[in-house]
Parts: sequence; C-alpha cells; structure tokens
Amino acid sequence: MVDGLGHGIHARVATDRVCEAVAATRESSLVEIMTAADIAARGTRGAALSLIQVDLAAARLHCLGIGNVATLARSRAAIRPITRPGIVGARIRKMSPMSFDLAPGDQLVMYTDGISTRVCLDELRGAAQQMADFILATWSRAHDDATCAVVLL
Repeated sequence: MVDGLGHGIHARVATDRVCEAVAATRESSLVEIMTAADIAARGTRGAALSLIQVDLAAARLHCLGIGNVATLARSRAAIRPITRPGIVGARIRKMSPMSFDLAPGDQLVMYTDGISTRVCLDELRGAAQQMADFILATWSRAHDDATCAVVLL
C-alpha cells in the first residue's frame, strides 16, 4: 500500500511511480521491490510504502514498510509489523523485513495515515469489504485522504 506525500498532482506522481515499480518487480523479494520503488520515486516528493507477501503454502507473512502506512493483525500468533521511518524516494538507508506465522482465520488490515491509529480490530465483523468500509467510516480523518485494505485468511 502506497501513500504519496501531501496532496494533489505531486503526490499522485510519486504514487504512480512507486506503483509502477512495485508492479514491475512484484515477483522479487520485498527488499528488491522497495529498492526499485525508492529509485523510481527519486525526484518526486516521495511516498510511504508498506509491502506484504502472503505465503499460504508456508503459512507465513512477510512485511516491509517505510513511512506511515500501518499493518495490523487479529491473529492466533503475534503479528506486529513495524515500519521504519523514512520516505520512499529519499534514498532509503536501512530496510528491516519481518516475517510472521499465519493461521486460518487471521485478519490483516493495512491503512494509510488518513485513518486514526485508534482502529480497533475487535469491532470488525463480516466480509473483507464490509470491514474496510467500516474502518473508513469510523476512523477516517476528515482532513486527509485514506486508504484501507483487509485480507482474511
């Protein structure tokens, strides 16, 4: 999930470049994807980016984030991805990919800074789209754009 810094056309340009880089490298490792996004966003105002890869066969979640795009989970095992401070496009110096065990029934929620950090996963019910709609309706900040995605395993 990507969130271009600021608003308007300059944020859109940064977002578009990051999305193109992610799409072009989607079969690569998270570090390689993030590196490609960082290079692509240079010369723009930059972006925040969190990447996840779900390996269902191995029941593993792999995460890497730079900036303020958060990933939360309601799961049997502790899943607490930590994003590093920084801006994609400003020459990322250190990346710290993380991996976690997954189980059937786990729920993953990714959201941008347009959503309050007070998101309460215990209040979520229903299908993934219903959950995302509830998060946006309940915890969106009036002064910012917001994006949310829910993955049910």
